[in-house]
Amino acid sequence: MTWMDCGDGLWLAKRFANLSGMCAMDYDDPRNGQCNDLVEFLRNTEVWNQFQKMSAVRVLELGCGTGPFGRRLLAEHASITVVGVEILPERVATLHRLLGESGMSGRYQAVLGDILDPALFAADSFDVILAPSVLHHIEHLRQSALPGNIRRWLRPGGFLLILDPNGANPVLQISNQVMRQAVRFFKALTPYKWPGETMYTPAYFRRTFHGQGIMTIKSCVVSPRLPLHDTGAPMLGLRNRLNNLVARLTWGDWHGAGQLSIFQRQ
Repeated sequence: MTWMDCGDGLWLAKRFANLSGMCAMDYDDPRNGQCNDLVEFLRNTEVWNQFQKMSAVRVLELGCGTGPFGRRLLAEHASITVVGVEILPERVATLHRLLGESGMSGRYQAVLGDILDPALFAADSFDVILAPSVLHHIEHLRQSALPGNIRRWLRPGGFLLILDPNGANPVLQISNQVMRQAVRFFKALTPYKWPGETMYTPAYFRRTFHGQGIMTIKSCVVSPRLPLHDTGAPMLGLRNRLNNLVARLTWGDWHGAGQLSIFQRQ
């Protein structure tokens, strides 16, 4: 059992052990730990109630990979349709196969494209934009085209949902910096860590999207304690052990390995 701070002064017992992606899981499975955490988080917000009232909800899944988050939302709500955009052709091909096998092809459109391309979608195209563990792959996010693209593609009153590692966590931030340097010298590590990967803090996301007129509705830091077993690598187990020790001394935005936030375009 871990704890979640939803920023309103109330600490709630929640099962967010998988959010930071530090334990072994099937990332293609729409019922994996991160997808479960996302749905549980949404069910405790007004956004979920609005979904219930809307006859049609159009969702954009950024950097969708094989679309596990979008596919999970389709299973939760009959009114939802999803467009997923992914830059890797092999991942899009896998997504097409999974959609065919699950019978969801009519409700999920997979697009091969770059989320930094402003012309990818028309203005005001989506009710919800989902950024599931993707923003830390964009170096210098605030200076990139993506925040402006999100504002353009999201209709007024629409929601942006972010799930990402928590860059305010001191242990994760230090380990990320070490790995960034290691990848530059040891190319064999590239499949596990992109050199430009950046851990952003909740405050950074707030400044970035508030500057676009997309305001915070709810923000949580989660998973102060990380798993020590089944991490997939001994060094991750060691890093997680150090995190769990430091977690006893931290609070607020620093107290958690992951973050979940909902923003609304004004």
